[in-house]
Amino acid sequence: MGRDQFLYVQVPLGVFFDNFIGSELPARCSRPFVKSVATRRGAKGRANARSIKSGVLYDALNTALGDSPYRFKVVPEAHNATAFAPAAALFKNPEAVTAKNYWAWMVSPVEVVTDESTAAFHFCPPESSGKEISSEELPFLVETAPGHEARRTLEECISEILLHQHRTHIFMLHISQSAARLSRWDRAGCIVSVPIDLTRELYKLQNAVFQLAYLSPLDQGFDDQVKLATSQQIKKLRKYNPRNMYLAQHRNNILANAEEYPIYEISCPAISTELADDLTKLRQRFPNMAGLGLDGEDSDEDSEAGLLRINIPFPRKMKKYLIGRPVTTRRPLAGRSTVGYVVYDLAEDRMSFLKDQWRWLDEMRSELDTIKYIRGRGVLGVARLEAGGDIVHHRTQSQHFMHGLPFSDKAVARIHIRLVTSNVGRPLGTSTSGSELLRYVACARYAHECAWKSAGVLHHDISDGNILIDVESDDAFLNDWDVAMFRDYIKRKHERDAFSGTWAYASALVLQYPKKPVEVEDDVEAFIWLIVYIAMRLYKHNLSKTPAKLADLTNKLFYEEEIDEYGYRVGGKTKMSYIDHGKPPIQLEDRKSPVAIFLDQAFKHLQEVYAKIDYKAIAHWKGSPRGTGRHAPRYSSKGVLDGLSHEALNKMLYTACNYRKEQLRGEASRLARNLPDMVQALASLAMNE
Repeated sequence: MGRDQFLYVQVPLGVFFDNFIGSELPARCSRPFVKSVATRRGAKGRANARSIKSGVLYDALNTALGDSPYRFKVVPEAHNATAFAPAAALFKNPEAVTAKNYWAWMVSPVEVVTDESTAAFHFCPPESSGKEISSEELPFLVETAPGHEARRTLEECISEILLHQHRTHIFMLHISQSAARLSRWDRAGCIVSVPIDLTRELYKLQNAVFQLAYLSPLDQGFDDQVKLATSQQIKKLRKYNPRNMYLAQHRNNILANAEEYPIYEISCPAISTELADDLTKLRQRFPNMAGLGLDGEDSDEDSEAGLLRINIPFPRKMKKYLIGRPVTTRRPLAGRSTVGYVVYDLAEDRMSFLKDQWRWLDEMRSELDTIKYIRGRGVLGVARLEAGGDIVHHRTQSQHFMHGLPFSDKAVARIHIRLVTSNVGRPLGTSTSGSELLRYVACARYAHECAWKSAGVLHHDISDGNILIDVESDDAFLNDWDVAMFRDYIKRKHERDAFSGTWAYASALVLQYPKKPVEVEDDVEAFIWLIVYIAMRLYKHNLSKTPAKLADLTNKLFYEEEIDEYGYRVGGKTKMSYIDHGKPPIQLEDRKSPVAIFLDQAFKHLQEVYAKIDYKAIAHWKGSPRGTGRHAPRYSSKGVLDGLSHEALNKMLYTACNYRKEQLRGEASRLARNLPDMVQALASLAMNE
């Protein structure tokens, strides 16, 4: 089970009430509610979702809400729906809900289960003993193909809400003909109550519905750092008229999609760029920082990053932005759940980039801290921070209920963090030529080298999404430092615990040897695979006219994986094959283009580097039965891929970009050398005439 696989746990109903929606109310139930539900249960010919929605959910559940402004409403059917829509949902202003905007205003979705054999969860009610049975004694997940598909569908539903709203968690109701369950979803997992027997304990469902409607917005899962933008703020955004085409497109993206993705005002604590970017000023202001190891590359990791551990009183002025439709998303519900937005800075009248993420709470440092540190060391080619930080009271809760379960080590606590940078980027794939692409990669390579050599930080996640082109300066910068590693940590690790980074661009050796420790050379190789990937997608080559073959090669080259005999995830066989042959996977039509020249050089160089590896010496990195391996020493004082350096990559990029210039220069030089002979020959011809 992967660390980011979504986890489910079942808890007693009392535990669910006490921890999430308040203590259970007395055993009472309004007669209209009982009657309206009971008269609709089990009626022949009416066991379809639409009749249950209008009968049980739309009328009966609303009876329990009293004077609350919230109401359950049938979710309108959208003709162009791309995601599963729940049968009904709780809304605060149901009259404003349409088939286009229901995701944006849904408070709590309701799943109606018409066939329990294909449901996500079992709905067997507890025994009628009057006592609450232990959750471990009740069947929980439906472990069939339809059951897995049903849970995947529910995850898609929750993910869709999270894309349209700013939420920390979401409550959901699951109702079948005989029972109901409550669930609470956050980025660590899903807590599901034991079933409520609707024939005996209908009042418990009423209590849940009633208390859910009367929770505070924060307890309902709404982000308290966000509020709807005012008409004046939106008017200001409309007046913003940048000359830059990309910034204008981002402004239009926010305004044109405001119905589906409402425009909010979001607040983030400002970061002092002076203090964040200049360690000299920090030392002057805080003289007691001496001895923290900030000046030495070879200091202990905790000392090297000592700056990050000090509670420095940076000015915490709040910056306000307008935020709308996201521009980048990671749809899986589990894990970091990273979402990227281009936002409008209300004070500065400009666009910025905001990254919203749920990081591991026990991480040694956040991405924001890492960027502060490397910028403080004078590293260029990294996005400039302007606001952000942990939202300390936004934390996942699901992991607390998973202790002692077989997968409890996968249930990690997460904390909400936002990071705002002044650099707005466009994808690397928008480069207009091969030489331009290589120039942008060279910019990122330089930032990568400076971060490693000047700050002792390895990026460790080279990918097409992590190298962006600044839309204003037209220079590339290296983004997303959330899995970066410090040099001293890398030195201490003789084996890798688990894969991190982007699988598609990882070095062949990392994919083949699951215990291989992290090294800078692996990142350098990732730059090469990144260029291969973009070339296969954007340039004409020998497979361009055979899409099926191209798709097959792409899948094998970048996504092949299997589980080895010891349970480790491995891949890279196809990559290793092309490295052994010393030829790139594709042949570009323009054999003299910069990208073609680079790939030819790169694979010859990879072949030479891999040919020097002593594979017997690294056999222990293939893995062993989990828990039985011993920590072996590193390969040698040098890296396994010795020779695959920043300098070598830079030379190949420079040669490829300047190949035609060098050709012209050589031709000019040859002509200059031959000029005297040519003049003499012309003079002889003239004399003979």
